[in-house]
Amino acid sequence: MKDRKTMVSVSAAMLFWLSSPVLSNDMFNQADTDGNGAIDTEEFRTHMIDTFYLSDSDKNGVLNDAELDVVNQDRLPDADKNADSVLDLREFLNSTNMDFDVRDENDNDLLEPGEV
Repeated sequence: MKDRKTMVSVSAAMLFWLSSPVLSNDMFNQADTDGNGAIDTEEFRTHMIDTFYLSDSDKNGVLNDAELDVVNQDRLPDADKNADSVLDLREFLNSTNMDFDVRDENDNDLLEPGEV
């Protein structure tokens, strides 16, 4: 596994990707842990869990506006199902899972380079 600084950088970039049209090769390769050229649902989920905890700078188990600043705070209202102005891990994963589904254009449960 890469060092923590690299992981934080790549995870922050992955968060940005969730609101961007293109994923860089480095981000793709970081998430594709088995190196098969595609990101499966488990790889994506694992990476998003890591991203959540790395983004939770105050380590209180939720992401607030400041911690979501790198992403796109416009996502918060839709993802924040209990309307407490923060995202817990479940809300965060539900939101990012929807992104996976939208990007998986051929519905094969894999994100391939052409889809990202």
